[in-house]
Amino acid sequence: MTATEIKKVALSLFAEKGYEETTLGEIAREVGIKTPSIYAHFASKEEIFWCLVEEQTALYVQHLEASFAHVEGADIETQLYSLLREMTSFVVQNSETASLYKRIWMHPPLQFKDRIRRVVTEVDRMICSRLAAILAQGVEQNIIRDQNLEELTQTYLCLVDGYTFGLMFYDDDSYTQKLDGIWRVFWQGLKR
Repeated sequence: MTATEIKKVALSLFAEKGYEETTLGEIAREVGIKTPSIYAHFASKEEIFWCLVEEQTALYVQHLEASFAHVEGADIETQLYSLLREMTSFVVQNSETASLYKRIWMHPPLQFKDRIRRVVTEVDRMICSRLAAILAQGVEQNIIRDQNLEELTQTYLCLVDGYTFGLMFYDDDSYTQKLDGIWRVFWQGLKR
């Protein structure tokens, strides 16, 4: 029995049931141990929860950093489209993490609401900064219409968020095939 097994089970339960509805007893049962054995690894359910939030956030940030590095140097449209694909692919590849984040983002445990908001805001700042640089480059190169940079960035992120939530709700592959059409319409409104 390891902390890794406890975290794996807790991630699944927190994603499915939420923090409030998940008990240490359920986590222990799923791992195959008695509840007191959890305390050899974690002081509380709260510690498990925050350990998972921090680890899964770091995993997402690592994915984002790799995605930004991968598209660097490509033309503006390719960078933006590839980033959209990469950001949303994380949801498909990490469905339990995505479910956990959907749950805590839409229905955060009240006692953690402010702390969750800070975590999300920190990641959003990083994304916005990197995206704004790409969009600014597109405006400078006369590829993207000259508009308010913050509004351009937020519009792009709304596209990412909307498509990502669609991926979480629709299980069929047809939804992933819609991205090309969605992108074409978005790009037509963005480019000069």
